[in-house]
Amino acid sequence: MITSTYPVLMADDVARSATFFRELFGFEVVFEADWYVSLRHDQWELGIVAARHETVPQAFRTAASGILLNVEVDDVDAEYRRLVVDGPLARCSTSAPRSSVNATSSSPVRTTSSSTSSPRSRPVRSTSTPS
Repeated sequence: MITSTYPVLMADDVARSATFFRELFGFEVVFEADWYVSLRHDQWELGIVAARHETVPQAFRTAASGILLNVEVDDVDAEYRRLVVDGPLARCSTSAPRSSVNATSSSPVRTTSSSTSSPRSRPVRSTSTPS
C-alpha cells in the first residue's frame, strides 16, 4: 500500500537548497543527512538529494534543471510583498523586471506574474533550488 509520494530535487548543495525552502516557505526538516533532506509543510513533502550521491543512478548524477515547482498561496500579492518587496529577495527585484532574474543575484528564484489568471492559480514565484 502506498503511503505517500513526493518530489525529490537533485542539488549540488543540499543544505543551501533546504535552507531556501525552510526560511522562505516555512518547511520543516523531517529527516536530514549530509546527502539528503526530507522537508514537510503541512501535508506537503519535498526531498532534496545530493545530485552526485551513490543512490542516484550514474547516468542521472547532475543537479536538476528545467523543473518548475509551483507553490500556490492564498494571497499572491501578500507573498510577493513578503518575499520580494520587503523580504530576503528584495535585492533581486530592484534592477530586474518582475519576469526575469537578476544575473548578479545569488537568489535561485525567478519571479513570474500573470494578470490574466485567477489569484489562486497565478504563480508568485517559479522556483528552482540552488545547485
